[in-house]
Amino acid sequence: DPLMVSPIMGDFHLQAGSAAIDKVSGGSVVEDIDGDPRPMGYAIDLGADEFMDDWYFFLPLILH
Repeated sequence: DPLMVSPIMGDFHLQAGSAAIDKVSGGSVVEDIDGDPRPMGYAIDLGADEFMDDWYFFLPLILH
């Protein structure tokens, strides 16, 4: 089970704990279907979407 969010509703994004995360050791695709960079982890994820955990989101530091 790749643990997709809701394939019936057309949401094929991967959830945390999916067996499809970090499974492809090589490849030439540099961004996923959402435009996110690939890989986001140790290796490319199976499927069209690259899993992005919450730790990836951050606020940029702005200096005046």
